Order: sequence, then C-alpha cells, then structure tokens
Amino acid sequence: MILKSWSPQFSQEMDRVSIVPVWVLFHDLDPFLWTQSALSKLATTIGTPLCADMNTTNQERLSFDSVLIDVDVSTNLPTEIVLNNPIQGRTIQSIEYEWLPYYCHCCKKLGHLRQTGNWEKRSPTPK
Repeated sequence: MILKSWSPQFSQEMDRVSIVPVWVLFHDLDPFLWTQSALSKLATTIGTPLCADMNTTNQERLSFDSVLIDVDVSTNLPTEIVLNNPIQGRTIQSIEYEWLPYYCHCCKKLGHLRQTGNWEKRSPTPK
C-alpha cells in the first residue's frame, strides 16, 4: 500500500504513481561511509532518502546498511555506484533492492508488466 497526501485536485486518472518507498541495502560498505551524511549521499544517487533502519542508525550490523528511499520505478535503477575511496581509489558499491513492484510503461501503472500480463510483484534483486 502506498499512501500519498490528498488534495482537492486529486484525480485517480491524473495521479499516476511511479515513486515508491523501497528498502535499499548497501552490502560491505566501507567503514568511512558509515555516517548519516555519507549514507544520505549514497541514497541520493538512487532517489530521495527517507530513513535508515535501527541497526544501520546504531551501527549494530557490519554486513550491510539499509536505507528506505523513495525511488522512481519507471526508470532504470542502478545496481552499483562508483565511489572514489580516499584509501583504495575508485571502488564499486553494490546496491540491492529488497523489493521492487512491477511497473507497466504502457499504461503507467504499478502492479503488472505489459508484455507478460503478470500482476505479481517483481522479485527482489538476486543475491
């Protein structure tokens, strides 16, 4: 379920949803990126950051950081980010989307793909 602010000009036909909140996982993040500022900059390359999970905020998990980001599913989402690491030079940061909905580019609606007629959710990015 996706909730949006209501306005008097609301029209179901005009209100196409393509921006959805998605949990994004950054695996094996370098320790110098374990700050709120650095995570926010990483998240901004994908969409609009909303919040981090409690384990990420408290730095209680080392295997990955998890950030909730508003992403535009009508676009091609990146699977990696190129970083300039001050110690190691240029590095690649992998991105995993916990879940992504199907988006039909034909009718501009969530929930199915035109070519398959599939009304199921997209499966998460393979691990």
